[in-house]
Formats: sequence, C-alpha cells, structure tokens
Amino acid sequence: MHEEDFRHITNNSTQEERNRFFKELQEDSVEWTRWQHLKNLNFLMSLGKAKTSDSFKQERLNDFWQKTDAAKSTRIKSIIPMVMRYAAIVVIAVMSGVFMNKYFLTQESSHNNLVSALSFEADHGSIATVKLNDGSVIWLNSDSKLSIGENEDGTTVAKLDGEALFELVPNEDRKFEVDVKDLRIRDIGTSFNVRAYAKDRIIQTALIDGVVDILQQNGTRLVSLNPGEIANFNKKARTLDVAKIDLEMVTGWKDGKFVFIGKTLDEITVELENWYNVDIEFENSKMKKEVYSCNIRRTSTVKSVMEMLKYSTGIEYEIMEDTTGKEKIMIK
Repeated sequence: MHEEDFRHITNNSTQEERNRFFKELQEDSVEWTRWQHLKNLNFLMSLGKAKTSDSFKQERLNDFWQKTDAAKSTRIKSIIPMVMRYAAIVVIAVMSGVFMNKYFLTQESSHNNLVSALSFEADHGSIATVKLNDGSVIWLNSDSKLSIGENEDGTTVAKLDGEALFELVPNEDRKFEVDVKDLRIRDIGTSFNVRAYAKDRIIQTALIDGVVDILQQNGTRLVSLNPGEIANFNKKARTLDVAKIDLEMVTGWKDGKFVFIGKTLDEITVELENWYNVDIEFENSKMKKEVYSCNIRRTSTVKSVMEMLKYSTGIEYEIMEDTTGKEKIMIK
C-alpha cells in the first residue's frame, strides 16, 4: 500500500490532497480498481476491537490480502498498530468473488448546532427546488423537510428529514455536510441523493458524480463512495452496507417517475404513501414480500397509478375513505 493511499484511508490527508486524489482516480480505471481493493482493507478496523494478539491479527490480515491481491501481501506489515484507534467495526463478506463492506456503528447524537438556519419543505405530491448562492441546486422529494445553516466551525450543514438530490458546484473553500441524525455525508463537489425519512428503517446515500464521505456523528470517516455506489444504513442494526446500484432507481423521482427495480410490494407502497398522502394496507401480509420491477410515470391521482401498477404486477385493490376523508387503499 502506498503512503498516500494509507493517508486517505485513515483520514489523514488534507482536503486539497483528497480533491486531487479522487479526481485522478475517476480518470484511471486501473487505479480505480486498485483503490476498490484497498478500500476492503477497512476491515482492519474490526481487528482493532478484537481481543486477540497482534501476531494473530497480522496473520488474519495476510490471509485476507492473499485472497484479494497476493502480489501486495508483503507491503502491509506495519499497518495494524496504526488502525487500533477506530471505533467502527468493518466486516468484509465475500460472496461469489464480490466484496461487500458492512460497518457496525455505535449510537451517537448529532453534533451540529446551526446558526441562522433557513427551512424548506416539499408537501405531499410535490417537489421543491432550493437554489444556493453559488449556483448549487437541491431538489426535495415529497414530504421532505430541509434546514440549511452554518455550524460553529463554518461548515454549511443541511439537516434533512426526507429525500433530497444535491447538485453542488465544486468549491474547495466551502465545507458542506448533510446531517441525517444517525450519519453525516460530507460533500466534495458532487451530485448525490440522500433518502432519510424519519419513519424509514434505512438511510440511503447514492453517489451520482464526484465523491462523498460517509461519517459518523463524531466525524470519523467510514467510507468514501464512488459514482454508482449506494450506502445503505440500517438504523436499528446500526450497520452500513455499500453496493453498486442503477442510478435511475434513486434519481427517477426528480424526473416525475416511480422507478422500482427488484423492489418489494411493501417498499413500492411506501413510495406511493409518501407522494399521495394515502394509507395502503394489505389483505394478505405475505404479498408485502413479493418483488416487482416497473417504471411508472407519476400522475395527478393515486387511482391512475394503482391502475398502472395493477397492469404491471397483476395486483387487485380497492380505494376507500376513512372517517376524515383520507383515501385508504386495500391491496388484495
């Protein structure tokens, strides 16, 4: 491992060095592949918390490195003592030759106290646009709330409850973070989507272009995403998985579409509830786990969408009203 690589992995590089490093990385597919291998070394953080000897940890590390890149196994002997200070635990799962990073986080509260924050909101069935002074644009999805201000160290912080797509103009002099209570997402001049509804069990961060860092609330960097990657954080289990994704799945909402690829019917109905402000129930709870893929244009009425969903999936449904006049849909 090169000294520069290690500085980036252990969060000991400057912002300027990181900007240059990741810009070069995106322009060189060979280096990008090499970096993917190096990112898997993050699993060393779990060794720092294990009650085992350094010799055992070194042996486990060498075994791991031989499986991923045997040619470099002799270049990692001095790494272990330098990563013991990390609190996050990383587990590398090897499935069919593909690596997936899983991080286990401790419970923490937000450290961001904003000064002179401005608040924005998108109602059910609408998309709101927020334009910043430097030309950056933020789209808010249905039933989303956003507060933007500065914290004590001058960082611009966007506190989000809901879903937002950020298209931020690169600016080395600006520090920008998204705070979703359980995590912080640090921008480095990028386009990315964050889904963090308070009622959802998963917080999702998908990178479209550029680089973002996923941080714990104490500022410890967990992982840097590459374009086309998504980080899924399970709020209950306190785990963070990183995987590849079809970006249309997470950006289609901005273009007026429901894009469902390999989604359960339960996940699909949550999207419809958010947009149309309706309650959807299942006559047979087993149907919730059925998986579908479809691309549906948003329309003015939930009935029109349900008809398209019926055509795509074959489901049956009934629309009723509760005592307050709110629409309720029963899927049969």
